Amino acid sequence: MRRNSVPRSRGCYVRKRTVEEFLSLGRAGWSRAHGYGMRWAAEGLFSALKRIFGEHVMVRKFANAAKELLLKAAICNSFLMAMYR
Repeated sequence: MRRNSVPRSRGCYVRKRTVEEFLSLGRAGWSRAHGYGMRWAAEGLFSALKRIFGEHVMVRKFANAAKELLLKAAICNSFLMAMYR
């Protein structure tokens, strides 16, 4: 959202409310309140998982795919825990 946004709305009440909140909290406060900018952490983790294990699962059944992904996540978590000890 731009700094010079105005809360005038032409039929869009949600935008008006968002602009008013943005102007009252400021950019940093609004970002913290709405979790803006948190997507990069999840995207980074997914990228790391793909680099380590590849982009595909090796099984055919959905239940087994879920188990495989849980195992891959557990292994990745153990890597991270060992790295940050």
